[in-house]
Amino acid sequence: MVFLCSIGAQLPSGTGPIVTVHHAEKVFGALGPSVTFVRAAYFLENWGSVIPVAKAQGVLPHFGAVDVKFPQVCTKDIGEAAVKALLNPADGTRVVELAGKEDWSVQDVAAAVGTLLGKPVQAVSAPVEAAKAGLMQAGVPETMAGLYAEMYAGIGKGLVTFEKPASITRGNTALVDALRSLV
Repeated sequence: MVFLCSIGAQLPSGTGPIVTVHHAEKVFGALGPSVTFVRAAYFLENWGSVIPVAKAQGVLPHFGAVDVKFPQVCTKDIGEAAVKALLNPADGTRVVELAGKEDWSVQDVAAAVGTLLGKPVQAVSAPVEAAKAGLMQAGVPETMAGLYAEMYAGIGKGLVTFEKPASITRGNTALVDALRSLV
């Protein structure tokens, strides 16, 4: 079995919605003789929800620092890692910690979006403390907005990270190529 998890899934709390895959790893890890957990970094495709803002206003909003590089990955690379894991079953439980070709900052993402749009796009930071209210204003239910706010705070504090950073598997997709279909 191959199960898509998340960076930070090794932690029992403080990670917002990621805690659900922490619990899933505990349950599924006990079920079968061959289980691979693909702990993927932040999906680059998540930026799709703010691409309309970049198009209309020339800004890429983010809750937290915009100049800090952090692990992100393209879903194409996740799919390739899952296929590889299925074709090469684990003997017992295996964890694959997956990040993109390199780590990128929000400023890097804004520059790539700007390249694709053919106009400058500026990364804009909003305080993590404003995440819950901002998400609720955008229509996210209060409970879910609170979980995402906790996740953003966990990312900002360096809590949402890989368990074994020295053994990260890297994808092959370049940042601009990963974002191309979103623009």
